[in-house]
Amino acid sequence: MFCQKCGTKLEEESNFCQKCGNSISQPYVSNSSSKENTIKYQEPGRGTLILVLGILSIVLLGPFVGIPAWVMGNKDLKKIRNGIISFNEKSATKIGMILGIIGSSILIIIVLGIAIVVSINLNSANSISSNRDAVISDLNNLAALAHEYYAKPSSMAGGGNSFAGFSIPSGLESNGNGTYSVTTAGTATTIVFQGVGAQVVSGSNKVTVNYKVFVPPLVDSAQVVY
Repeated sequence: MFCQKCGTKLEEESNFCQKCGNSISQPYVSNSSSKENTIKYQEPGRGTLILVLGILSIVLLGPFVGIPAWVMGNKDLKKIRNGIISFNEKSATKIGMILGIIGSSILIIIVLGIAIVVSINLNSANSISSNRDAVISDLNNLAALAHEYYAKPSSMAGGGNSFAGFSIPSGLESNGNGTYSVTTAGTATTIVFQGVGAQVVSGSNKVTVNYKVFVPPLVDSAQVVY
């Protein structure tokens, strides 16, 4: 079946031409005719409602009204194409549906963006925490070596009950976790190490831990700087 006015091929059971809007239940009436075709549609259009919902989704409520505008608009456009709803409803329905899609998408993009930022921050925090734990573990090992040095007699290249003269053994000054140094030279009672990790905490500041070693019964202590 074809439209008598523009020649467009029509869908089955269509009441009017989806291209030009001409009724197919009656012969084409020229513009000079004073009579107008009267078309009866099976359902009233919701173009105005869909348009309002679409506008609200942009300025106020996002997907809460945008998704209904999207779904309703899509359904009504199909009915318009099939002649169930008046062709005059097409413009408002289509605009409202598009606005609903945009309004819904904007909030979804914002939520996804926030989720990505939070995920990145959590991963960064986990990496920093893991690196700090690894640095403290390495400092514990250095403290154990310092205690061994303290207890070893000076005749056996030890400290002879002193931390004086202790230095970090070659190969232990750095590894994948960070770099290590003696910040306060050993004395008869104490020595202080510092570990600087590989992870950046803020700006140019990397994970940093100061580790103070004491003669028992005092307990060694780790102080987190960054």
